[in-house]
Amino acid sequence: MNFDCYAITTWPGYAFQTALCIKSIVQHFPAKPIHVIVDTNHAHDVDPWPNFFEDIQTYLGQQYWQFDNLVYHRVDDVPLIDKCKVGWWRQQLVKLNLDQYLPGDSWLMVDADIIFEQTLEFDTVPVKIDHLYALESDPITLGNRMYIRYMLNSEHDQILCDNFPACASAVPFRQLDRKLLTQLRNRVEQHHNRNFTQLHLDLLESEQIVAMDVDCKKMVMSEFELIEVYRHYLSDTPLPLQSVGWSHTFALECTGDYRFRHSSLADWALGREWLEAQHLQITNAQWQKSKLFQENMPHLRK
Repeated sequence: MNFDCYAITTWPGYAFQTALCIKSIVQHFPAKPIHVIVDTNHAHDVDPWPNFFEDIQTYLGQQYWQFDNLVYHRVDDVPLIDKCKVGWWRQQLVKLNLDQYLPGDSWLMVDADIIFEQTLEFDTVPVKIDHLYALESDPITLGNRMYIRYMLNSEHDQILCDNFPACASAVPFRQLDRKLLTQLRNRVEQHHNRNFTQLHLDLLESEQIVAMDVDCKKMVMSEFELIEVYRHYLSDTPLPLQSVGWSHTFALECTGDYRFRHSSLADWALGREWLEAQHLQITNAQWQKSKLFQENMPHLRK
């Protein structure tokens, strides 16, 4: 596995799952430094989990006291990222600027809600394919394609695997490298004559990029689709695509060489009982902070 370190992106909703993610990496992959990029800023004026950056370091240290290779970064260590006030978009900007957080030249990027079940090889790009998926599909997919065409100034707006549309954003882990990301940003900046991150902030502020547009007239951001279209068609270091199939949330993924679980759920949605059944130790005080975070964020109260 030719990469320098692991990069885990997390936020308060994945505080405890981050420990499971790290455990699975340590169990199944070579020993390399693990960098944890921590997002704490989830509202304009509200701090629903004070000291989360310190708390997650304490918690992971309690779970994995024998490992001394965890390195922590704040999302706002990179200029402008903290200006984006919506967590879903902010974490995408983190991945598009990953090289500005990390040492070395190549990394395995993993979202904290991934649990690996066996050793994998990362010399391919993991994607999901639906053979019934139409080329002209749902508003999010169409918005993604508009976003890619706008950013890259290219006719390429979607990757195909075995002649079927492939979804990269549904698999939140992949190998990324400094050359790939810097060349991608440079292409966008040269075409638009604007800083890459500032361009995104301006488009978000003007609502030219939205979460979804049922009329299919506005762009929908997808960092992985942008990265993989660029890597596949426009870079000089493309990787072959590998389908990992489709599954229900947190079902065991098991296709080809890939075997992992992906929750897409916050800790409180999984529940303390389930998390502790995975051999995590969670104190009442720690769980209360997680629940208070949920309760203090109106859009998370479900």
